Amino acid sequence: MNVLTILNRKLLSVLAVALLVAAFILWEHFNGGVMVHHPLADEDLPGISNWWGLLTVPALSFFVLWLVDRRVSAHEDQKVATQRVTKHFLGGLIFGLIVALLWEVGAAEVLQFVILVPLVIALFIPVHFPECLLGFVLGMTFTFGGVLPIMIGIVVLVLAAIVHLVIHGGFQWLKTKLN
Repeated sequence: MNVLTILNRKLLSVLAVALLVAAFILWEHFNGGVMVHHPLADEDLPGISNWWGLLTVPALSFFVLWLVDRRVSAHEDQKVATQRVTKHFLGGLIFGLIVALLWEVGAAEVLQFVILVPLVIALFIPVHFPECLLGFVLGMTFTFGGVLPIMIGIVVLVLAAIVHLVIHGGFQWLKTKLN
């Protein structure tokens, strides 16, 4: 694949994400106004408007696509690498949709435990991929806008990386030492 094809594919993907976010914001605008979210649901903290999603989500998309493209291009079997990226993205998207759905139905008491699922999974397999973050953010954008999902997703991603690299890695090291 030549550089122009890859660049066009990235730009089209980022444009599609930007249009999706714009559609969400327009829907909000014409159905009661664009939402403002407060960190930790505390109205004493400054609000973050969903308008920011027009900037943050496409920027995240471009950055993630750039990282993924570099990783896939460096892989010896690009078809296998692309399949893995797709699985990671879909896993993040499904998880983001579940979190958003739980919030929408008022199951915040369950949500505080569900958000820890990636950390449990990270004990066994890596889930700290940028495409997981992008899927998670896109899954949550309609409910939480384009800033809070990125902040939450980065925290979960970093914690999952620590769990996988330190705890899982430590168990693997210990296993090799005991054998």
